[in-house]
Amino acid sequence: MSAKVFKIVESLRERFLHFWDISSQLAEEVKSGVVFGFTSLADNNVSYCMGCVDNEKDIPSGTTLMGVYCLTPSPSEEVLKDLCQKYSKSKKSGKLVVLTTICDKMELKTRFFDIKSKELCECSHEVVEDKEAIDQTIITSIDTFVGKLTEELNKAKEDINSYDLELIQSCFKTNISATDKSFNSMTLTDLYGYLEEDPDLFDGIEVPQNMKKKMIEKMRKKKANDKSPLEFTAFNGSKSTISDDTSEDIELSEDLKELTSYGNQWTECVKSDKRLPSLQTYNFWPKNVSHFLTSYGNQWTECVKSDKRLPSLQTYNFWPKNVSHFVSIVYPKSLSDEQLVSRRKEYHLRYLIRSDRPVFRKSNRFLLDNEKPKTDYLTSVHIGLKESGLKGGQTYWVYGDYTYHHYMQDRIDDNGWGCAYRSLQTIVSWFRHQSYIDKPVPSHTDIQQALVDVGDKQPSFVGSRQWIGSQEVSYVLSHLYEITSKIMFVNSGAELANKGRELAHHFTTNGTPIMIGGGVLAHTIIGIDFSEDTGDIKFLILDPHYTGGEDLNIIQKKGWCGWKASTFWDKNSFYNLCLPQRPETY
Repeated sequence: MSAKVFKIVESLRERFLHFWDISSQLAEEVKSGVVFGFTSLADNNVSYCMGCVDNEKDIPSGTTLMGVYCLTPSPSEEVLKDLCQKYSKSKKSGKLVVLTTICDKMELKTRFFDIKSKELCECSHEVVEDKEAIDQTIITSIDTFVGKLTEELNKAKEDINSYDLELIQSCFKTNISATDKSFNSMTLTDLYGYLEEDPDLFDGIEVPQNMKKKMIEKMRKKKANDKSPLEFTAFNGSKSTISDDTSEDIELSEDLKELTSYGNQWTECVKSDKRLPSLQTYNFWPKNVSHFLTSYGNQWTECVKSDKRLPSLQTYNFWPKNVSHFVSIVYPKSLSDEQLVSRRKEYHLRYLIRSDRPVFRKSNRFLLDNEKPKTDYLTSVHIGLKESGLKGGQTYWVYGDYTYHHYMQDRIDDNGWGCAYRSLQTIVSWFRHQSYIDKPVPSHTDIQQALVDVGDKQPSFVGSRQWIGSQEVSYVLSHLYEITSKIMFVNSGAELANKGRELAHHFTTNGTPIMIGGGVLAHTIIGIDFSEDTGDIKFLILDPHYTGGEDLNIIQKKGWCGWKASTFWDKNSFYNLCLPQRPETY
C-alpha cells in the first residue's frame, strides 16, 4: 500500500510562513486551527491542502478537514497532540497533517497525527502550484431562497433537507434527500451532458435540427473542457425569485412581532473535485445552509439587541487572487465597506490572508458569467499571449485585472493626442478592479479639469486637444483618487533597458500598470520578462494608439498588446515613467 502524500499548495505555504513570521503580533485564537482541502479521487493516497482557518465550522464548502496548523514557535508534542485530538473527536481512524515550522526557521514542516494510536509521526510533503489542485475542481453554484424565517431557525434548517435542486439550463432535477441509486455513480463532469441549448446560441438564427444537436453537443464539450461553473437553483415546493428578497432593514416594534415572516436569498459557490459523485456535492449543501442560517440568526440577534432593526443579509462568495479556495461571508446589505472594516480584518486573520490589499470588500465578490456587468471594453487582454521568447528570463506583470482603454473609445476622436489619457484610464480601471476605489474612470474632460484644479494648467486647457505626460498622470491620480506615484526618469530608450530590476520590483510589490511617456507618445507597460544573469529584458506593452473595435484576436495578433524588445524605445528620446503605488489597505 502506498504511503499517504500530502500536497501543500504554494499559496498556503507562503501565507503560513508569512503569518508565522509575524505570529508575535497575532491574537492567540488565530495562532492555531484547521487545514482543509480534498483527497484526490484519482488517487486516495494523495491529499491536497488548500487553506486554513481558525475553526472547523468555517471550512469552505466542497473541502474537508485535512489536519491542523500551529503558528506558535516550537510547540511541544503535547500541544500538537491536544490540538489534533480536539478536531478528531468524531473520527476513529485516519491521519491528520500537522503544519508547523522547522526549528523556528522560515521553512515548512509537516507531520501526521495517527487518530487511532494518537501518535505524531514524521512525514514528508510536496509543495505544488495551486493550479495543480485547482485544475482538478469544478465550481458549482447553488442559488437559494429561504422564506418565512421566523425565530424558529432550527425548523428552517430541517426544511432544507426537503429542497429540490435544479441544474439551470437543463432538465436535470433531484431532491436533497434523493436516494435514487442511478445518480450514485454520476460525477460533476457528467452533469455537463444534461445542459440544453444556451439561450444566446441560436439567437435570431434558424438552424436545422440535426445541426442544432451538433452545436449543443459542442457547447457541452466546451463547457466541460473549460470547467464552466455548474449553476443550480434550490427551492421548496414553488420557486421563489430574487424579488422575494429585500435589501432594506426592517424596523422592529418593542415586542418584535415583525420577526414572524422574513426571507433571504443567497448564492453559495463551491469548488469540488470534478470526479466527485454529484450526490456527494448535494450533500454538502444542507450542512452549509444550516451553517449560514446560524450565522444569519446570530447577526440578527445582535442587531435586534442593539438597535431594534432587522438587517437584510447577503452571503458574499470570495475567491481571492493567489488563494485556491472560496471564502463565504454574510454581510448586512445596508452596511458600506467602510462600516465593515473590522469584519474584514477578522476574516483576513482567520483565513491567514494578508491584509495589505482589498480581498473581502463587497465589490471583490466572485461573479458568475451571468452576473458580470456588460461592458464595451475588453479586460486583461494580455491573457493568452505566447511567452516572450527571452531565454533564462523571469516574468513579472500586473496583479489582477484591468480594462483596455485606447483611441476612439467613448465616441471621442482623440487620435493623435489622447494616448496618455487612455493609459491613465487603464491605470484607474486597475484600481477599480482591485476594489481600492469605487469612483468611475475619468473622462478626458475630468482629467483636464483636475489638472486645472491643481494649478498645473490654465482654464483654457479644458476641452482642448493637448496631450499630457507622466507627471500630469501622477497629478490626476493624486487629486482625484488619492493615489501616490513614483516618477522614473531615463535619458534614452537604451537606458530603459537597464531598469529591469527596478521594474521587476515594482510589479512584485505593487503590481500596477505603468504609464511611460517619451516624445509625444505614451504607452502602458503591464509586464516584463527579465534575466538577472544577462540583464536582457522584454516589455509587455499595452498600446493605447489602437483605433479599431474590441477584437481581442486582432489586438493580440497585430501586437497592440504584446512583447517588445528594448529596441522598441527610441534611443534618442528621454522617457518618464509613472509608477502608481498601491496603498496597503484592506
